[in-house]
Amino acid sequence: MDALPFDGHPTGALVSASVRMRPAVIALVLVLALASVSGAIDRPVRAAKLVLKRTTTLQRLVFVSRDPACLFPVAGSADDPATEGAVIELFSPTEPSGASLTAPAGSAWTFHKARFSFRSKPAPRDLSVPVRAIVIKKAGGMRIVARSAALALGAAQGSVGIRVTTGSLRTCARFDLRTVRRDTAGVFRAYGASASALDDCSDEALAAWAGCGDGAIEQPFEECEGARPLPSTCSSAGGVACVLPGSPNACHCCSLSGSAFYPFFPASSCCPTLSYYFVAPHAYRCVNHRCDQGYPCADGDHCKPDGGCCATVGRQCALLSGFAYPNPLIVLQPCCPSLECRTAEPDRGEYDEYVCCASDGAPCARDEECCTGRCGSSGTCDACHPEGGPCSQDVQCCDFRGSIESPALPIHCGPSGTCDVCLPWGAPCTDAADCCISSCIEGSCQACLPLGALCTPEFQCCSGSCAVSPSDNTGLCLHLPPPG
Repeated sequence: MDALPFDGHPTGALVSASVRMRPAVIALVLVLALASVSGAIDRPVRAAKLVLKRTTTLQRLVFVSRDPACLFPVAGSADDPATEGAVIELFSPTEPSGASLTAPAGSAWTFHKARFSFRSKPAPRDLSVPVRAIVIKKAGGMRIVARSAALALGAAQGSVGIRVTTGSLRTCARFDLRTVRRDTAGVFRAYGASASALDDCSDEALAAWAGCGDGAIEQPFEECEGARPLPSTCSSAGGVACVLPGSPNACHCCSLSGSAFYPFFPASSCCPTLSYYFVAPHAYRCVNHRCDQGYPCADGDHCKPDGGCCATVGRQCALLSGFAYPNPLIVLQPCCPSLECRTAEPDRGEYDEYVCCASDGAPCARDEECCTGRCGSSGTCDACHPEGGPCSQDVQCCDFRGSIESPALPIHCGPSGTCDVCLPWGAPCTDAADCCISSCIEGSCQACLPLGALCTPEFQCCSGSCAVSPSDNTGLCLHLPPPG
């Protein structure tokens, strides 16, 4: 649904084209049209900015509207803030009950040349009078500065509505998703609120989430709706979901288990509440550990009754990365019950993957379900082989299971087809075949990078050289011609 071209102010639509009315009568109609049941007069307005900040030592609120439609009290009337005071209220989907600040009536208010001004000068951090300054200009908008953020700001707000009341006059604005520049715990910053975002200044209107979360993709800033969307705008090899209302980037696509390069695909692209792990320089992976916080487990993972996600057969559970020094093992997702996290055949390159598989002796239907890669004729996974036993791949050797509880990996399948002792990370070596999961570099088992991998001067290439870019100190492993 497209937004109507309505700027929040009454138009001549209430007046028939065949009837001419005097300006005074038109003004009365407009006032009555804006009056609420309670007798208050509501006026949604355009607003330039709203800044809220809360830290352990500092709070701040700044609101600016230059809209000439801001309601202006009549001096000496029941709406005069000098005798009635002013109340600033804020609402959000995260804090729908709202919070308020008061600029009390009294000598702090002055009126001069069609302008009301309020100024208080307590100690800098004295919140007994939280409002520092208010200026309300006739046909010139208003500005508010306060020492309190009013809202708790314990989490992202999604959108924030503000209402300024003087007597029966209520001026309001709502900063929705389109206006937000920063929305995190402790900080909300938004610019350019439209008057058309509101029909009135009620609590419900100011706390409502505009568009996002109503089940329909109808706003230009919405990419999706629902926890597991499949619109054409959302695509991810690792599973996709939709950011829920009340979170930063709400109603935008997010990744459940995707891998990407940073900063081209920032970590904020992971769905909220997910973890992300840097698996290489400038590369990270999203992982969802909980299915009870609004987002499903990634495709292929299972949601357990306790609300946790677990990896199923064949799903990656960990990886051994040459970039995660000194602890190269990165645990991504626990395996589901009755499964173990073991390594697949290592490539001795950039990193080795661990996958979930059925334990020795567990029921099986296919070889690929078993950690040893062998589903026996009895329908159970064959046991692993001890040192000296026959093998065709490393995972068939007992101590090369690579479980996350014992990542040292002291045995591998040697060139002779038997399970042989191999050397762990950092051990002295003379040949690459001696090392379990790395290459022999300068006399010790270290990680090296294959051709085409991202590299830095600190990580050596298995062959070729690291062609480093001077701009960001990273490069690629390439076969470079000799100088000259």
